[in-house]
Amino acid sequence: MKIFKSPIFWIHVMLLLAAVLIVYIPTLHHGFILDDHIGIEQNNNIQSIEGIFINPISIFRSLLLHTSYSLGGLDPAYYRIMNIAFHFGTVIGLYLLVSLIFGSAVVALFSALIFVVHPILVESVVWISSLTYPQYSFFLTFSLIFYILLHRTKNRIFYSILFCAFFILSLLSSEKALVLPIVLCIYEWLFGSFKKNWKMIAATFGVILIFGLILFPFVQERITTFSASAATGSTELLNPFIQVPTVLGTYIGLIFWPFRLTIYHLDELGVQTIPLILNTILLVGYGASLVFCYLRNKKIFFFLSLFFIASLPALIPIHIIQIAAERYAYMGTAGLIIATVAGLFSVLKRYSVSKKVLTVLLLTCVVTLGWQTHLRALDWESEMSLRLATLRTAPYSARAHNNVGIQLMNEGSDEAALAKFKKSISLKPDYSHPYHNIGHLLAVRGRYEEAVPYYLKAMSLNSFEWKTHQDLGQVYFMLKKYPEAREQLNRAIDQGSPEAERLGAILNRIEELGY
Repeated sequence: MKIFKSPIFWIHVMLLLAAVLIVYIPTLHHGFILDDHIGIEQNNNIQSIEGIFINPISIFRSLLLHTSYSLGGLDPAYYRIMNIAFHFGTVIGLYLLVSLIFGSAVVALFSALIFVVHPILVESVVWISSLTYPQYSFFLTFSLIFYILLHRTKNRIFYSILFCAFFILSLLSSEKALVLPIVLCIYEWLFGSFKKNWKMIAATFGVILIFGLILFPFVQERITTFSASAATGSTELLNPFIQVPTVLGTYIGLIFWPFRLTIYHLDELGVQTIPLILNTILLVGYGASLVFCYLRNKKIFFFLSLFFIASLPALIPIHIIQIAAERYAYMGTAGLIIATVAGLFSVLKRYSVSKKVLTVLLLTCVVTLGWQTHLRALDWESEMSLRLATLRTAPYSARAHNNVGIQLMNEGSDEAALAKFKKSISLKPDYSHPYHNIGHLLAVRGRYEEAVPYYLKAMSLNSFEWKTHQDLGQVYFMLKKYPEAREQLNRAIDQGSPEAERLGAILNRIEELGY
């Protein structure tokens, strides 16, 4: 590629690298948070080569975790640097992609700069467990670049190999890369020829079919896990007429006004009239922009459509993922940012707006967003700082209050923890977790009789939660109510408790006592 010989390109790369380092290097000292504990601290598989191959779908991610462990043990910095590196790689890929399609280094630079510092991406870059999002986006972006180049250069075999390799690596990074063939179809529809290039696109769909067959058992396992913890014991189906405007409207709003970022935007998908109307208006505006750009500027239309295509995995009408999580918007955010920046430069050209005015405007956006990203990154410094930040931005969230209660309980602040659990109950009386957690707090403190009613209440709201049956069974055992203990422990085992061996030992003891 000729662009690599341009000094402007390398100056821009240095600017983008500086932006990434300024914003994210201060986060290296942050600790493990949420899923990091199970996925890294308590995951013995990352400590050996053999452990990498346990899950064939996540071999590549497991290899990266093993590499981080080999370099730094359980120092979070060695894991978080992977997120930052893939984020930077994605930024460079987007810069190259925009340069290829628009032929403008200036549009590419500002698009990439805004993407670097956008606050909605903090969850994907700072939270180690979200590595899959910058990782798959990096490989997906470069596979798209290589697809374009194989049709523009004489080195078709070379770029075909790179395209296939990066596409497979993107699939091994995350199943969300399954959207790439759709992106290719849009590209050929707008700029290429299906008649000439259908074989390559057909091959990508073939790879997806094979990958889907391999992935299917793991999807089933995820559905089973969600079903087991659901109050009904089955997977919740979502109403697409509510889900689509809610999810996409939330993302559009956060991309253009990223000042209410939180880990829980929605505890559940329900009809909230005013937010639904606002999100629907945003979605209609996005749809109108698609139509307008298709008629007036197909290059902008391509990136505008990328937002929707990349968001498709977040629109699965089965509740097996968190609703409107910010990390799901990682790749889609790139499409909307590029389309917006390119649109502004198109307006500048059409109406003779001063280039200096637009440059100052965009630089102001970069600085403002960078500051917001710095503040959002501070929220992710520790588990407690994240919980408290979530309460500030989502005080209506029963889950947020419940999670702060868990953190306070772990720190020994019993009264404060109880207050948070009760607040969670007041916000959502049919939410089983705070009842369970009050029972757990009382049981851990040896107040077994007081704990029982809370466990029973939690069980009445969700009889498919093995943890409640397990804990209640152990409480009954301590109270010497052996028949009740036996019943609850057996139910915990039947519902998939990972501690079946230990519970079996308790059941044997109950049998020895003659019950």
